[in-house]
Amino acid sequence: MESAIRILVVDDDPDVLRGTCRVLEHAGYATLTAANGALALQQVTAEHPDLVLLDWDLPDIDGIEVCRRIKRDVALADIFVVMASAARVSGDDQLQGLEEGADGFIARPIGNRELAARVAAFVRIRQLTRNIATDAVTLQARSDELEHANALLAARTSALEEANQSFLNASVASLNLLEDALQASQKLEQSNRDLLVEADLRIQAQADVGAYVARLEKATEATLKAVAQMVELRDPYTAGHERRVGELAAAIGAEMGLSDASVRCLLLAGYVHDIGKISLPAEILSKPTRLSAMEMELIKGHPQAAFEVLKNIDFPWPLAEVVLQHHERLDGSGYPRGLQGDDILLEARVLMVADVLEAMSSHRPYRPGLGLAAALAEIETHIGRFYDQRVVMACLSLFRDKAHPMPS
Repeated sequence: MESAIRILVVDDDPDVLRGTCRVLEHAGYATLTAANGALALQQVTAEHPDLVLLDWDLPDIDGIEVCRRIKRDVALADIFVVMASAARVSGDDQLQGLEEGADGFIARPIGNRELAARVAAFVRIRQLTRNIATDAVTLQARSDELEHANALLAARTSALEEANQSFLNASVASLNLLEDALQASQKLEQSNRDLLVEADLRIQAQADVGAYVARLEKATEATLKAVAQMVELRDPYTAGHERRVGELAAAIGAEMGLSDASVRCLLLAGYVHDIGKISLPAEILSKPTRLSAMEMELIKGHPQAAFEVLKNIDFPWPLAEVVLQHHERLDGSGYPRGLQGDDILLEARVLMVADVLEAMSSHRPYRPGLGLAAALAEIETHIGRFYDQRVVMACLSLFRDKAHPMPS
C-alpha cells in the first residue's frame, strides 16, 4: 500500500499548529510539526518530508531564511515549500520568498476546506514534477543501452571486416590449398550471416527505442496538459488559454520553418507558460477591475515561479527558460529580467506573440474580447520594438494570407 504524503507544519502558534494538522490529517496526510525555524530545519534534515507548510513569521529564524536554507541544500532542494503568510505581508516580501525558492503561497486567514484544497493542488504539482523527472531518467537509461548496443555492433563489424581481409590475403597466398580456402569461405559465410542477424537485431532495437521515446513524449504532453488544467481550475475565466497559446505558438513556429523539435517545445511551453499562477490568490486572477500596483507586482512573479517548478526537469528543449522569458520585450521593457533583443530565446519571442494574440482575442474578467483584427494590429504596431519582426511577419502571413483559424 502506498504510504501517505508527509507534510511538515511549521508555526509558533500552538492553536494554529494543532488546527492545521487536524485539517491535513482529516484529508489523509501524515503530519510532522515544528514550533520554530531551528526545529523545522532539524525535522527537514532528519525526516525529508514531501511538503513543508512554513509560517512566514517565526520567533528565531524567519520563514524566508528557513526556505532559503532548504532550497540551497542539494539533498533537500526537491522538497516542496509553501509559505503561509498573513495579509500584512507585502508584495515585495512575497517576491523575495519566490526568489529564495518558495514553490507557492497560502494567505491567512483561510478556511479549512480551502486549506485542504490548496494543499492538495500543491501535492499534485509535486507528484507530477517527480513523475516527469523519473520518466526522463528512464529514457536516458534506455538511450545508454542503445549506445552500448551500437558500440558492440561496431566492434563486431570491425572484426568481420578484418576477417574478410584475412580471407583475401590467405586466398592469394594459398591458391594450392583449396580445401583450406573452402573452409575459410564457409567461416566467412557464417560470419556474414551473423552480421545480418545482428544488423536485424540493431534495427529492431532502434525501432523499440523509438516507440518507447514516442510513448514517453505522449506521457510528458499528457502530464503538462494536466498541470495546465489544474491552473485553469483556479481561473475559469481563462480556461483553455494555455492550450490555445501552445497551438498558436506551434503554428507560428511551423510557418517560420523552425525545426520539429522547436515546434514541439513551443506547443508544450504554451501548455505550462502560466503554471506559476498556481501560487497567486484566486481573487487576483479573477478580479474584474484594474489591479493595484502591489497586485501587479505579484502577477509579474509568475514566470519566475513557473521556472522554479520546471528548471530541474531534464526536458530535451529549453522549456523552463522559454516559459521564464515569455513576458520579456525586445526593448527591455518586459519582465522578470528586462532582457533585450537576441538575449531573448527565439522560442520565447514566438511564445510572447502567441500569448498576446490569444489574450487580446479572448474575454477577460475586466473586459470583453477585442477580436483577432485588433490583436494583429497590436503586434504589427509594435513590430521591432516589443515583438520580433520575423515572428510577427509569419503570424500576419498565417492569419491574413492563409486564413488560419484561431484555436477553439
